Amino acid sequence: MITARTSNIQLGTLFSQWFKLIVLQIGIAQVMGLHAQTSLDMIVKESQGIERSGEMIRNGIPIGRGMGLKNIANLKVTDKASGKQIAAQFEVLSRWGGSLQSDSSIQWLLVTFPADLKMYESKTFTLSTGLNIAPTNPLTVASTVSSITISTGVAKFTLDKTAFSILQSGVIVGPDGKETNLIGSVTTGSSIIDVQGAGVMTAGAPEEVVIEHQGALFVTVKMRGHYSSSVPGGKSLTYIARYNFYAGSPSMEMDFHFYWAGSSTGGGGESLNQIGIILEEQTKKSILVNSIKLRIPLNISGPLTGSVRSEVTKGFSGPLPNDGSVSLTQYRLESQFEKPKYLSRVGGHLDSGAFAETPFIMTSGASGGVAATIQKMKFYGPQSMLINSNFMEISIISQPQYLSPYTGGYAKLSVILKSPLADSSTFQPRAVVASDHRLFAWPSIADVSKSMVLGEMWDGTPSSTASTYLKTMETISQNTLNTFIDSAMYGFMTYGLPARYMSYGTEGGGNKTWDGFYWNGSFTDYHNTMSNSVYLFAQTGNSEWLYNLAFPAARRTLKTQIVQSDVNDSGYFSGWAPAGYGGYRKDPNSCHSYFENLYLYYYLTGDRETIENLQKAGNTLRKAYTRDKVGKLVSPELPNPSPWVYPEGRVSSQHSGIFWFLGHATSDNSFLDDYRNQIERLVSLCMVLVKKESIEYAFINQNPISATQDSMVTEQNWMLGLFAMNDFWKLYSEYGDLELGKDRIKISRIFAGVERSTWEFTAKVHTGGDGTANGLWANSLVVHWNGSKIGGNLKQVAFQPAAESHLFATGKALLTTLSFRAGVLNPNVPAFNQHGLDLYNNVFEFYKTQQTTCWDKEQGEYFSRIHPALKYISQYFPGRSKIQEWRKKSKAPVMPRVRPFSGMLQIKNLRPGSEFSVLTLSGKQVLRKEFEKEAESYQINLTDPTFSHTSVLLYRFFDPDLRMVETGRLFLNPMN
Repeated sequence: MITARTSNIQLGTLFSQWFKLIVLQIGIAQVMGLHAQTSLDMIVKESQGIERSGEMIRNGIPIGRGMGLKNIANLKVTDKASGKQIAAQFEVLSRWGGSLQSDSSIQWLLVTFPADLKMYESKTFTLSTGLNIAPTNPLTVASTVSSITISTGVAKFTLDKTAFSILQSGVIVGPDGKETNLIGSVTTGSSIIDVQGAGVMTAGAPEEVVIEHQGALFVTVKMRGHYSSSVPGGKSLTYIARYNFYAGSPSMEMDFHFYWAGSSTGGGGESLNQIGIILEEQTKKSILVNSIKLRIPLNISGPLTGSVRSEVTKGFSGPLPNDGSVSLTQYRLESQFEKPKYLSRVGGHLDSGAFAETPFIMTSGASGGVAATIQKMKFYGPQSMLINSNFMEISIISQPQYLSPYTGGYAKLSVILKSPLADSSTFQPRAVVASDHRLFAWPSIADVSKSMVLGEMWDGTPSSTASTYLKTMETISQNTLNTFIDSAMYGFMTYGLPARYMSYGTEGGGNKTWDGFYWNGSFTDYHNTMSNSVYLFAQTGNSEWLYNLAFPAARRTLKTQIVQSDVNDSGYFSGWAPAGYGGYRKDPNSCHSYFENLYLYYYLTGDRETIENLQKAGNTLRKAYTRDKVGKLVSPELPNPSPWVYPEGRVSSQHSGIFWFLGHATSDNSFLDDYRNQIERLVSLCMVLVKKESIEYAFINQNPISATQDSMVTEQNWMLGLFAMNDFWKLYSEYGDLELGKDRIKISRIFAGVERSTWEFTAKVHTGGDGTANGLWANSLVVHWNGSKIGGNLKQVAFQPAAESHLFATGKALLTTLSFRAGVLNPNVPAFNQHGLDLYNNVFEFYKTQQTTCWDKEQGEYFSRIHPALKYISQYFPGRSKIQEWRKKSKAPVMPRVRPFSGMLQIKNLRPGSEFSVLTLSGKQVLRKEFEKEAESYQINLTDPTFSHTSVLLYRFFDPDLRMVETGRLFLNPMN
């Protein structure tokens, strides 16, 4: 349990605060209903056009605090239509306001159960209290000193603990109980890696073998070890293989991860110099991995038939001669402008295409068959799969790829055993979709909203506002997928995360070589932009957005962007993500631990590697932020232990977020104390709370404010909305209206003070600020006061002159929810909710004038903190979506706009200092124009020969402060 600064919070007080919280947010009538909720419906949709038979669902679902679920031993699942109970497996992923071992209510629950669905069918299953039933054919695990055998009911898989042989054996079990060994022989399997300059290395014996998830329906076995010899720098590459097995399934699913823990000097990444890769040192500080192969010996009796399916409508089968094979290869792009290519083979029969959409190969004979598939092979190439009469070989990397220090690569693959009686026509599609798009169980939008697990979320009430909002997010999501493809922004070491700005070339790695994206792309989950894909899924139930966007982004963050270190390394940067601009990890001079999508990925999948990596960061960072040398919490009235750490700001918020996650997802409750301690320090040292004419205003600074200070420059207001105010809300949402800091300031008081400052000063003191949502708002404020910083008198507030002295629509978006939340916490001030509506309308009225692009830094600013506003608008302003009168009265300047028409490009509403440029997709500048004078419009002739060499160009428009206000693509017809 989180403790107060000087004493424990009494349980009665906590309950009182929580009850007040719920009442304020959803009303007393709903509180009563919420307590009465004893069951939760979970909807499962088949969206791939494949009949699913006994497919195992396994995913996390949000559980509202009001359900009061605490014990998984008292839960069951039933088919709602038939009332038939279904065997299920449960695991707690987090609890409300406490660690896993606390007695708090369950917050995220991992559910596993089988389902049968026809093509495009939707079914509802009900989670409720009651006695679970045992499965008819449970999965069993038998472990000895040397091996682990997993029996799924239709297959048996044996893993060797003494050698990393991938699979020691694989046995198909017939309906009559007859067992046929299809995998294994006198030879053993292996994993080999070929590194240029270091030679071929073999994976050594596992140094760690552990069962992470175990039950009657689902089991995960983890193996970790090293390759046989070191690479330049003195380190051996590490491998981690997580094997997943499901009751009733003939498949072994493996999540394979390898990484280079960097140089042996410095203890695993203790300096930026070790981690950073500047362009001049790319090849010097990196290694070139020529290939990584997993080889499994087979035991299939002939005559043999080979089958391959590369696309939904493309596949073929044929006999295999003794020396023949079946294979599928997705090739590496040799340049950003090359078309993708795969090649499939069955014996002497070849076929080719662009993307291996449904990667599947199989060899079968009289005794059965063995098949393989790789998840999203089309985007993670270069990869290949091959099966002949003697072995299966899966190349995680099939053509050279660079690997930088402290980064890793990964792949998820499945090896499937086929009974001689299995229908080949249905076997392949089921195997692929189970790997790439497993069925997902999810509550209704109303129940997810009621749970509050994802914060304040729209409840599904129809409105034009909600319809437009969701349609916009769907368009952005589809644009993101399209841009990954159109710009060739995919590959083994890059696919998953977006570039900083997705709508023009250089930010995506504008380099014609095959490794251009890896070296030159600024890839990170800027402003948690990819978490928006999860919120889109949560409000639509369309799991496509998880499998195509959110999950690939989270896995790239987890396995490549986060600094990878050996288990015994104590490097300072282990487990978190410093990153810079101009390259994949060039000049990592700041924290880019944008992990909100990663946290959601864990709660939706239960992937333990998330905890494993972030635990390293949490253990290190708490020593810098909150704990002294002996591990005791430092008083929040004192500065952070490390001099480079600040109580407030982006870096502080990102690192505190790791504490918050670990405090919930592990059994170490003390991480919640670290989070509370850091937030209390922010209030104690960095907040000014002063009055003017009896009205209280709050201001927040990044640096500590001394007792003798009487002025300061505030944090940038958009940053305040993105980080600090959201951190306060996280505490409130689970512990109520706590009193924070040495002056015991309630969270509700902080929100009210900051909201008043926002509208009284941020909205007025900048030139062009008229107190409306449409005016020019100050980005930072200069504040002067008399007396104490808490309780003193406010003298003067002005805007801070800077390159970005005023906020843009993105910054206003980040402040929208702040106003609504201030209204929740202060229900006697209706103006707060009206302010939230005004900001929302202003942001999206302006957004209509912009070209909808992709999930990148800018879209992250627009959407990452504005989702709750949709709920509040639906709750407080039902049916209202029109722009209010305040917009018509505003005299603030209109932002510039760029529009193509009739072979021309028109730029409107120019101000002195505006800048316009046109570039090719590779980043070459074609045109640059600066405007010295104010003008209503300017036109550019797009039929000019300057633009004749390409059909697609990129444009950027900057305002006088060099803030990008519009980007986009120009689609032209090339001139002859």
